[in-house]
Amino acid sequence: MTAPAPPTGGQRHLQGIPIATPTSAVAGALNALAAYTAQFGVIALRCDTALDHLRDVHRKVRDPRAADAALAERDAALATVAVELLLPHTQTLLHAARRGIDAMPPVVARR
Repeated sequence: MTAPAPPTGGQRHLQGIPIATPTSAVAGALNALAAYTAQFGVIALRCDTALDHLRDVHRKVRDPRAADAALAERDAALATVAVELLLPHTQTLLHAARRGIDAMPPVVARR
């Protein structure tokens, strides 16, 4: 097997496959998605830590109402972050996802 050709003309490649440079709108949407992912991790970790403090040595939740409150707080925080970071880029993200799906090869059914 031969090695992939080196990138030429400033075009980015991934394992020898050319990658299109994203437009500024797509780049902004991807940055927002990355920021959301980072915030998601922080919020989920905070909730997991709170739930861990509510568990006994047998991992059973001692205070179900407090656990429900922690989960509700997590959900509200995630919704707020999604609205702030992703909502402005919804159309761009959907359009990029559609283009990516359209670019995929068709699925061949196995028998």
